[in-house]
Amino acid sequence: MTVNTREQRLWSLLDALAHDACIDAESAEKDLREAGLDPDGIKEKGIRFVQGLQQEMRLSSAKAKRQRQEEVLSGLRKQVAERIRVSGELAKDILKRVLSDRPELELGFRKIESLDPEDAVDILDEIELLKLLSEMEEE
Repeated sequence: MTVNTREQRLWSLLDALAHDACIDAESAEKDLREAGLDPDGIKEKGIRFVQGLQQEMRLSSAKAKRQRQEEVLSGLRKQVAERIRVSGELAKDILKRVLSDRPELELGFRKIESLDPEDAVDILDEIELLKLLSEMEEE
């Protein structure tokens, strides 16, 4: 049973009980007091009960929202990992071409194939940064 259905049933039940028990609030309170019950205490318990249901609904909704967000985040992580892998392979190819032009560096990078794709991308970023710094120094 969904929370909305449960809430609707609860309100219907309370409405039916209130209608059957009395016509107005004053006579209901009078009847309750005559029966030895505290109407204010009953109201307070009812309010706490409904507030508890509302809290459960908010918590359930928040959990569902968090789960959806985690699923989206997981999907994004997979996409990023795939892009890094692809760009890393591309970065490895670019590194091989860059190093083939500079044989003195090739010896230091003999194991390019075993590089982590993220590391290959980082190395290319560093190379570009060094080029920019070199150009800035020349100016």
